[in-house]
Amino acid sequence: MSENENNHKEVAKQYLHEEVGKHGVRWMSSRYAEPIFAFIAFIESVIAPIITDPFLIALILFRREFWLRYVTIAIIFSVLGGVFGYLIGWLFYDWLGVRIIETYGLQNSFAWVVERVDANAFVFVLLGALTPIPYKLVAIASGVLTLNPFTFLIASIIGRTLRLGLVGWATYLVGPRAVPLVRRHLLKMAYGLAAILILYIVIRVFF
Repeated sequence: MSENENNHKEVAKQYLHEEVGKHGVRWMSSRYAEPIFAFIAFIESVIAPIITDPFLIALILFRREFWLRYVTIAIIFSVLGGVFGYLIGWLFYDWLGVRIIETYGLQNSFAWVVERVDANAFVFVLLGALTPIPYKLVAIASGVLTLNPFTFLIASIIGRTLRLGLVGWATYLVGPRAVPLVRRHLLKMAYGLAAILILYIVIRVFF
């Protein structure tokens, strides 16, 4: 193993330890890293108050050559989690959806999200999948409002692909330097991408 690879692994361990604690380091260093990562990406979109990005960054720093594989896993399972969240909102809101929202004290945030999704479904689902707006709230709200499943799915795929693809590509491209870059500028980059995409959609539709 080269000195550069060792450096990447040490940065990954330090980053994970800072973000999610010693258990995260142990999980992501094990042979079960991929299924654990897939599970994290899934539950982030449904119930868990975590984000996938730190785990994605760490995995790519551990094994840089598999960056596209890890990004793909993150996108697929994050969107599947969103679909499950949609089903909770649609079929089990009174039984399960309310409990998820109340557990994290997100009642006011959820009411706000419902209003936004109801007003402009595609754009707000896209923003929820792309930006730090809790995607789980957007998914559950979409189910409560019985948003067209195709609209929800397409917006989710586009948003999650842009966000996770950006994080993965940046980590692959600049290595450990991606850690401070993502910490400082991820929100700006996400909103910038969202603005560009929405502008493109508006131009295509109205001009």
